[in-house]
Amino acid sequence: MKKRVWSFALLLCMVLTLLPGTALAADVVASGTCGETVTWSLDSDGVLTVSGTGTMEKPDGDVFWGYDYPDLQKVCIEDGITGIGNNAFKTCPMTSVEIPKSVTSIGSHAFAGCSRLQRVVLPDGITAIADYAFFDCGRMTSIVIPDSVTSIGEKAFSYCSALVSIPVPEGVTSIGSGAFNGCGALRSMTFPEGVSEIGAFTFEYCEQLTDVTIAKSVTAVGEGAFSGCLDLVNVYYTGSESQWEAVAVGSDNEELSGAAFHANSVGPKTTLYTMFSDMPAETNWAYPGIAFCVAGDLMNGVGDGRFDPNGTLTRAMVVTILWRKENAPEATKPCTFTDLTMDWYKDAVAWAAEAGVVTGRDAATFDPDGEITRQDLATMLYRYARYKNPYMTPAGDLSGFPDSGKVAGYAQAAMAWANASGIIVGNAVDGVSYLDPLSNATRAQVATIFMRFEG
Repeated sequence: MKKRVWSFALLLCMVLTLLPGTALAADVVASGTCGETVTWSLDSDGVLTVSGTGTMEKPDGDVFWGYDYPDLQKVCIEDGITGIGNNAFKTCPMTSVEIPKSVTSIGSHAFAGCSRLQRVVLPDGITAIADYAFFDCGRMTSIVIPDSVTSIGEKAFSYCSALVSIPVPEGVTSIGSGAFNGCGALRSMTFPEGVSEIGAFTFEYCEQLTDVTIAKSVTAVGEGAFSGCLDLVNVYYTGSESQWEAVAVGSDNEELSGAAFHANSVGPKTTLYTMFSDMPAETNWAYPGIAFCVAGDLMNGVGDGRFDPNGTLTRAMVVTILWRKENAPEATKPCTFTDLTMDWYKDAVAWAAEAGVVTGRDAATFDPDGEITRQDLATMLYRYARYKNPYMTPAGDLSGFPDSGKVAGYAQAAMAWANASGIIVGNAVDGVSYLDPLSNATRAQVATIFMRFEG
């Protein structure tokens, strides 16, 4: 009998050892309330869970997500929550949020200032996106708006500067003033039939907007609606020229009047998928980084309508990205590298060398066509960060990585800093994380790293 009990106990221990997750669940590090019947809890993995019934509000007490919990990564709103109230997640540092189908309303400033939020899928049933709901979500690269939405509030997506496209459903009849102003990466917009007015400053400073389709239901265009749309080329109108002449166009819309006009026409809808045939899915890990770098004009395609996410970058290409990020400054001293043969990167390398961002293989050789390794990428980013902030204190420890000994001496501090900052993380192989300092970084990986580098 004792043997049987012992055997059962041993078997139970083995089963529990093999069971995933539950025994190793993250610890709850903070909790509280955020509404009359709503609670929140934050675990040690940085996951914030909101549960209960009714509308959630901003957290009770003196809790401020962005200040108190800077390592918060993900928000999971459980089924039963029916509304996200005013200021509920304002300045929350999460990168992702899961919104259940039970949610039917999103309040003013609900996600305003969530500067790390990358992708949002709004559930069916939501009818309105309130004023300033996603204001200044500067890293949001994808938004899914359901067909149930009929109104988009004032400045709802203002300064969502990484959105290349915003799909406005056909049922939308009201778009508030300034709804998309400051969306500097937006390439095209189509107003659905039923919208009667394009409010004041709706597209102000949408500098890369090239094509807009205006429905014949529109009777007025507000002041400065297209002010600062420097790249606007085509205006498509679904009605006739005589109908367009009856539309009241407010002041400060020279960019609109200066674009080519196309009556009885519908223009193209530009997305990252029309720009690049090999663009990964929005749910793919690589999408946010690529979208972020394309939106910021840090990276472009390789030609033939491809981005080539799995291709590699050369040292000259990475330096050019940093140079663009710095607004293409001119070097003040002659460059000593003698192997710079292409005009497209000469100015960038000259600036980077003078700024101390690169040092070259030796005094005369930069090796512009050499494929960038993870440790060289970390080194360039580290030196650029020191260039921007000379008082930056490096930190980090690579001892936990089995291949830390492969990191070159010149790259030790840079790799430690990049890893500690979450900019370059380990590559997992069979459950073991490796630095892979000598591996080449793909274009998709570099794009992701640059997005992380932005903080």
